[in-house]
Amino acid sequence: MPDRFITDRLPYWLIGPFLLLFAATAYHRATDFDDAWFAEQAYFFLRDGVVRSEFFWGVNHWEERIYVFHKLYIYLLAGWTSLFGFSAPAVESLGTMGAALNVAGLYALTRRGVMPGAATNRPALSGWTVLLYVSCGLVLRYGFVARPETMNAAFGLWGYYFLSTAQPSNDRPTGRLVMAAIFAGLAALTHLNGLMYGLAGLTWLAWQRRWRTGVVYGFVWAVVCAFYFTDVLLDNQWARLLEQFRYDPATRHLFGWVAKLNTLASFHQMLFHNQVEAAITVLSVFVGWFSWQYDRQSRPLIVYLLAVTVWMWLLTRGSSKYYMLLLLPYTCLLAGRAAAGSAGRWPRWGQGLGVAAVLLWLGSGLVEGGLLIGENQAPIVHERTAALARRMGKEGSTVIAPLDFFFDQIGHYRIHSLSYYFLLNQHEYGGKLSVPQFFDLAAREQAAYVITDPKLNMAYDIPNDAPERIGRYRRIFQDDWNSVYRLEK
Repeated sequence: MPDRFITDRLPYWLIGPFLLLFAATAYHRATDFDDAWFAEQAYFFLRDGVVRSEFFWGVNHWEERIYVFHKLYIYLLAGWTSLFGFSAPAVESLGTMGAALNVAGLYALTRRGVMPGAATNRPALSGWTVLLYVSCGLVLRYGFVARPETMNAAFGLWGYYFLSTAQPSNDRPTGRLVMAAIFAGLAALTHLNGLMYGLAGLTWLAWQRRWRTGVVYGFVWAVVCAFYFTDVLLDNQWARLLEQFRYDPATRHLFGWVAKLNTLASFHQMLFHNQVEAAITVLSVFVGWFSWQYDRQSRPLIVYLLAVTVWMWLLTRGSSKYYMLLLLPYTCLLAGRAAAGSAGRWPRWGQGLGVAAVLLWLGSGLVEGGLLIGENQAPIVHERTAALARRMGKEGSTVIAPLDFFFDQIGHYRIHSLSYYFLLNQHEYGGKLSVPQFFDLAAREQAAYVITDPKLNMAYDIPNDAPERIGRYRRIFQDDWNSVYRLEK
C-alpha cells in the first residue's frame, strides 16, 4: 500500500502545492531585463509593422529595423499583447503559456505516446513527469518571464512527440514525421538555439538507420527554418543581417575559435550554475545511466536527450542557466518513467540514490520559490513608472531611463535606455565613462529627463549619492529606488 501511494498518488498530491507556489512567485513579480526589451520589439511591430528598438538607438541600426531577433517568439508576443495589453503581467504570461504547452506535451507522451510501453503504469508516469516539471526551480522562475525558452522547449517537445510516434518499424515518411520536422523548425524560428532539436532529430533517425525518413525530415525542417530570412529577403538586407549577427552587443565577444573553445569549456557553468541546475544535471546523469542499463525501452529517449545536449553544447553562444529549460522536459520524462516503475529493476543502492536525487530536485524548487518571493518585494512596476511620470511631465520628450519604464509609459515618451549607455561604456569607453561625461552625452541628445536604475540590470550606474546638480541637469526627485534628473535651460 505505501508503495502504491508513492507511485500512483503522491505526485498528484504534490502538483497542487507547487502550482500554488508558482502563483505566489508570479504575484507582483519583479520585472526581468527581457520583459521590457522583448515587449518593446512587439510594440513597434504592432505600431510600425517592423521590429525595431528605440531603447538601443545607435546600436547596429536597431532604431531602423532589427533582423536578428527571436522572430517567432516576438510575433507570438505581438499577438498576445494585442489581446491582453502591454502590462508587465500580460507580457510575462506568454512564458506561462509556453510552460503549459510543455505540460501538454509531457501528458501526450506519457498517456498517448509510444514511450511508456505496454506494462507501464501510465497515470503514475504522467503524475511524476508533470510533478518534476512544475516543481523545477527554472520553471518557477522563467515560467513567468518574457523569454522564449519555455515556448522554444514546447515546440521541440511536440516535435519529439511526433517523431517518436512516426511508425518506427519502417523507413517510410509519414504525416507525423512531417509534423515533427515542422515543430522542430518552429523551435528554431522561436530562438536559434532551437536548431538543436532538428539536428537532434536527424541524429536520432540516423541512430535508428532510418535514412530515407531522415532525408524527408531534414528537407521539411530546412524549409521551415528558411522562413527566418523572409524579412531579410523582402528588404534585400543581407549585409545588414550579417552585421547585426556579428556585432550583437550580447555576443560580439564570442566570435572566433578561441572564444568558441572558451564557450565549450564553460558549458559546465550552465549545468551546475546553482542548486536548481545541479539537481537537473545530477538527476539526468543518474537516471540516464541506470535506465540505459535496466530499461531498454527508454534508450531512444536517452539517445535523443544526449543528442539535444551535445548539439546545444556545440551551437550555443553562452552558458545562461535558462537554456537548461530546453533539456528539462526529457529529463522529466526519463525520471518520471523511473519513478513510475522501471526503477524497481535497479539495485537497492541505486534506488536509494534515486530517491535522494528526487528530494534534491523538489527541495531546490522550494528554495528557488522562496527566493523569488523575496525578490518580489520591489514596488509594483506600473505604479512606480506612473509615479515617476507624474514628477516629470513634458510628454513626448526623450527620457533616458531603465528598461522597465516602458510599462505604461511607452506611448508617452521616447525612451532611450540606460542599458544602451552601459553598452556604450563597455565598448567605446572601456568601462571609464564618468557620470559627468554621461550627463554631457544626455544633454547633447536633448534628453529632458534621466531616471536612474536601482537594480543595475545591465544599466549604466548613476550612484544614489551623485550630486544634485550634474552639468545641465538637476535632481528633482529621489527615493530608495530611483532618482529623476531634469534638463535645465
